Amino acid sequence: MINRTLLIKGPGQVAYASAAFFSDGDITATLVEKWSDIITSGFGRIGRTLMDRYIEVSFVPSMWLGTAILFPYATYQPGDVLYGSTDAPLVITPRNGRPITIVNAQVTGLPGLMLAADKPTFKGPVKFTGLVGNSDDPSLLASYFTQGSVGTNVALTGMVAADILRSRYIGTWNGTSIRTDKGWDIDFNLAVEDDHPDGEVTVNKRFKQLEASASCDPTAITESAYNGLLNNAVDVGGQPPGYALAVAGVAASGAPAVTLNNAFIEDGASYLYAPDKSRTGRLKFTTIRTITSNVLASLWTIGNS
Repeated sequence: MINRTLLIKGPGQVAYASAAFFSDGDITATLVEKWSDIITSGFGRIGRTLMDRYIEVSFVPSMWLGTAILFPYATYQPGDVLYGSTDAPLVITPRNGRPITIVNAQVTGLPGLMLAADKPTFKGPVKFTGLVGNSDDPSLLASYFTQGSVGTNVALTGMVAADILRSRYIGTWNGTSIRTDKGWDIDFNLAVEDDHPDGEVTVNKRFKQLEASASCDPTAITESAYNGLLNNAVDVGGQPPGYALAVAGVAASGAPAVTLNNAFIEDGASYLYAPDKSRTGRLKFTTIRTITSNVLASLWTIGNS
């Protein structure tokens, strides 16, 4: 018969860079190991060798706080390193069981947003990657994570219900206010390159490229005003005009506010003719980073209304 006291379950919280994070769903921490097979023609696979090892932590944030931590790369330039000389620990504290400390973690996947009155603000997970500690022994699991003493009914501190925000949102682009049928979908596309020297695990990641996009179904807008948003007078080979897209909550104090700098309309437009749909179809705005004083300008501003 199984010993039921060995069934360990329960929620937890994440502590990182002096901020506490809670999740709308599961918090997962996964040890990733990559292998190289030793294959011979006469015997097939006869062995495996370890090539890389790291930790991945993901969760969907529930509170609108710590935005500088969750969205850290707006001003990064190609080649900038994500992991500095000092390790940045991430701690997951469960209500029951052992807390786990990821020795050296940084954000490697930015969470998507859903800015709407009837949906959670975060629609997707933030991803942290925990690499080997700086100059630590990559053969030891303790160089990646450690676990503390067993706890029972541990208090999960830092939850602030007032920071779980809902609001009505209005977007502004090129002087035009945009209301939507179902809110604003905002996504971030981060590309990085690994520092993975021969005979070593991945020891750092470098910024390569980042862009953001926002999509919405405009409503309560005239067809002529909708047409005014489109890429008129852009000839073949020409570049589209870019303007700051500012999306801000207007119905709740301190509601999320996101400005995507130099955004242009990417996917054209559509007109819908149906009794139950708005005439003006979905628009997608995508950022293009500009160069100011010989460096790439900031990609966004993320904060509170």
